[in-house]
Amino acid sequence: MNNNLKQENPPLPEHFTFYEDPGHGSLKMPYSALKQLGIEDKISGFSYQKEEYVFLEEDMDAGTFVKSYLKAIGKAENDYKYFHSLTDTDYSDRSFVPNLPSYFPPEKQPKRREHNMKTDGPQGKGKGI
Repeated sequence: MNNNLKQENPPLPEHFTFYEDPGHGSLKMPYSALKQLGIEDKISGFSYQKEEYVFLEEDMDAGTFVKSYLKAIGKAENDYKYFHSLTDTDYSDRSFVPNLPSYFPPEKQPKRREHNMKTDGPQGKGKGI
């Protein structure tokens, strides 16, 4: 067996961080966990993303994840006390999370248009060669 191959379904996380400031709260999650639970399309644009992590907004998206996660590990989907025992809170006066890009599942990322020097010109304004 080749140990260099990526696992298709990495294990679900067993520890979580909740980022909180006076106006916002977000649960940090690897995107792979959303995908594994089949909820990546149920997460709203009110959540944020950075690299392979998604920061689930506290009002709805975090709850969607928690219920699915608890069910997947064989717990009652409303056993919030258990989930809280797996979660640390990182509180600050101003969280970095709201400054991140909004969440989109990778399959629905907005398409970036490639810049073409010949047709777009050096400034991308359509005055190319």
